[in-house]
Amino acid sequence: MCSAPPKGALVRSLSQYLEERCELAPTLPTTTERRVADYGRYLDRVRGLCAGTIKMHAATITGFLRFLDHDVRPQQLRELRAADVEAFVARAGGQVGRRRMGQVTVALRTFLRFLAATGEGPAGLDAQVESPRIYRSERLPRALAWETVRTFLRSIDRTTSKGRRDYAMFVLVATYGLRASEVRALDLDDLWARLGAAVCASTAYFRRSQETENPAALVTAHYMLGTVLVYLGEIGSAREHYAQGIALSDTHRDLALPDGRDPGVACRAQMARVLWLCGYPEQAIEVSETAQEAAQGHPHDLAFAFFLDMLVRQFRREIGLTEQRAERLKELADDHRLPHYRAWAGILHGWARAASEPTGGIAEMRENLAAYERLGNELSRPHFLALLAEALGAAGRGEEGLAAIGEAFESVERTNERYYEAELHRLNGELLLPRSASDQQQAEAEACFHRALDVARRQQAKSFELRAATSLARLWLRQGRGADARTVLASVYDRFTEGFELADLGDAKALLDEATGPN
Repeated sequence: MCSAPPKGALVRSLSQYLEERCELAPTLPTTTERRVADYGRYLDRVRGLCAGTIKMHAATITGFLRFLDHDVRPQQLRELRAADVEAFVARAGGQVGRRRMGQVTVALRTFLRFLAATGEGPAGLDAQVESPRIYRSERLPRALAWETVRTFLRSIDRTTSKGRRDYAMFVLVATYGLRASEVRALDLDDLWARLGAAVCASTAYFRRSQETENPAALVTAHYMLGTVLVYLGEIGSAREHYAQGIALSDTHRDLALPDGRDPGVACRAQMARVLWLCGYPEQAIEVSETAQEAAQGHPHDLAFAFFLDMLVRQFRREIGLTEQRAERLKELADDHRLPHYRAWAGILHGWARAASEPTGGIAEMRENLAAYERLGNELSRPHFLALLAEALGAAGRGEEGLAAIGEAFESVERTNERYYEAELHRLNGELLLPRSASDQQQAEAEACFHRALDVARRQQAKSFELRAATSLARLWLRQGRGADARTVLASVYDRFTEGFELADLGDAKALLDEATGPN
């Protein structure tokens, strides 16, 4: 005998049947529902948030509007006071934990800014909403402190084949959380360079996570694979993994990466870099700002979000903002003893400083590159050496710049880190091209620009493709090949849909205008 369906389901089915037969007027949305729907469209179309995040925002704002009795007094939003906001925050704080309360405050601040921007509410109220402080020490540690791990790794004698084997195994275990059985199953033939080993480890972890359907393991696997793929130059694939990681972290709010970081912050911060590489500089900033908002109160998360935002600002050639972000990151790194972030901030600060003070800026970059190398980490070294080469070239020290590019290429071949490879080829061409370049130098530079274009296209790095096309078009214009310059540059420029006020797109537009004129 079949059990009867729940009463609520029967009512819904009957209502739908009567509505379809036009025998019952459909239920009209309330004022609150319409307001939340409008706000959801804004988050989707303007902020570009994913469905899970929009759902979280909608739940918070629905509660806020009901607290204000918005259906009865819709005009109250225009007369909203700080006391109203504080009262809602106080009530919510008594109902949810501090981690959930952090999400509530982020959603509320965003909504208040939305109201102010649309003229539907007073400005400045968002500043009244403070995020609760949450300390990592409130929970049991999820892993050994990284300094403890590094001390152990340094104790391994890598002068012997056995020591190198042990070191490789423990690095995989410490970094990727592999089980002993998974390490035993690895074949040395599968481990190619350092990032190749990371792909092998990340893929094994990802497959196991899919089998267990454990959200915490899956979000870690997506983040791991996304990050490894970025550095390998597989930009499109990395974007997919970060998107999956963001969706999972939005759905399961209590997840954390093995080092304790918030996966939503980590994936969004990395997604900002990927979006710029893919040719979406404005969306990159939107996502980066969301990551920084969510990271408030967590020093490690905030340092990571600041670092990636600083990189995006440097990508966008925003010298003043890069310097500002670097100074903020230096302060945070000093306060919380984060030496890697301190070195990264110093390198980028030196790059920005070199624009107005070449000697001091270059010296600062070299000093912090050396500090970073002493920490035993080579990640992003090709990128940082490229920035040093760029600063040296701008200071008229082209030979030193070419030497830095040579070091960067050696690092690429040693580690397989390739996401900045297109820029290395382009900068190599620029440094080979002095104002009085010979025909041979011009030919060598042109070959570098073509290689840069090929790498950028293969990696789906549209922003680097634009830079390579701009350098090539500039050379061809110099040689009187205006039609060729216009063709190669327009084929990239015309695919951009945003960021036209930025320097890269401005330079490309100026060259296109020049190439369109008489040659």
